[in-house]
Amino acid sequence: MLKTKDITGQKFGRLVAIRLMDERRNSHTVWECKCDCGNVAYVLYSNLKRGGTNSCGCLQREKASQNGKNSANDITGQKFGRLTAIRPTEQRKRNVVIWECKCDCGNVAYVLYSNLKRGSTKSCGCLSREIRVEDITGQRFGRLVVIRLSDERKDNQTVWECKCDCGNVVLVRNSSLRRGDTKSCGCLQREKASQNGKKSVKDITGQRFERLVAIRPSNKRSNDGSVVWECKCDCGNVVLVQPSHLKSGSVKSCGCFRRESHDRLYLNKQFGLIEDTSVSNIKSQKPRSNSKTGYRGVCYAKGKYFAYMGFKQKVYSLGYFDTLEKAVEVRKQAEKEIYGPFLEWYEKNFANGMKQ
Repeated sequence: MLKTKDITGQKFGRLVAIRLMDERRNSHTVWECKCDCGNVAYVLYSNLKRGGTNSCGCLQREKASQNGKNSANDITGQKFGRLTAIRPTEQRKRNVVIWECKCDCGNVAYVLYSNLKRGSTKSCGCLSREIRVEDITGQRFGRLVVIRLSDERKDNQTVWECKCDCGNVVLVRNSSLRRGDTKSCGCLQREKASQNGKKSVKDITGQRFERLVAIRPSNKRSNDGSVVWECKCDCGNVVLVQPSHLKSGSVKSCGCFRRESHDRLYLNKQFGLIEDTSVSNIKSQKPRSNSKTGYRGVCYAKGKYFAYMGFKQKVYSLGYFDTLEKAVEVRKQAEKEIYGPFLEWYEKNFANGMKQ
């Protein structure tokens, strides 16, 4: 996974990056940005970096106005097939504006204005995939009989609503039916386990394990023969997990938790932050550029020299002194007592870039 660079506060054209969003678009990170005009826009990191998006869309509209184009080209909110135009981007193809559009299926697509107007693009691609899907209504796959095509998608795959011989109704991927991976609602697996003299599978349906909620047992088995459960993660992904891994806590998410933890550790190390403390800052003896005394943590206030220090997002008052020398001495002693143990711990655990 690519490491996410913190661009908070950086400016890209008229946009200032505010914060990283939890949302992903086609596996790309999305940033919340504030435009100079006051609007808030959500922009792909890649579009910001390469200059593909420089504003919330206001820049493009101003340019169109300056070039004498009329307002008829503003299609914000208009619907074209399954697509609703959200905003014009700064991107062009053969001098034609590319519009950011929201598809009825939830995906975001970037489409040429001309393709929208003449109807050559009507969706993010889901419509063409559905058209190509063979109608298997009424067909049987194991114990499952296909009832109808569902509006739901799993990992951008077509999903069918099926009725099991036991009476349960389940949603199954088209590919799982075709390959024979899913042949029942889960009852077949339970019966086989019983016939083999195994204890019936403990039902953990609906139980939560950190970010995962158990949905149903699958027909798959692990190498040791244990049932594999289909689980839904809080981020929306569906994964298959062994119950032993759920119980032991070795699997807590679809993988998003691990990626987020890795990103946080990477950003902290990148900016020298350990336990909300800048290591490079407390190591430095260089006074701030606006220091009137020439020493870090010592300033002149109320007719005396005030010594202080910051550590782990707290400011410690060390006292007021008649002479600069005394204030500096107290500050130095405090550095040894407060910074010293922390720096020793840091050198031991993080000096080589990895905690022991």
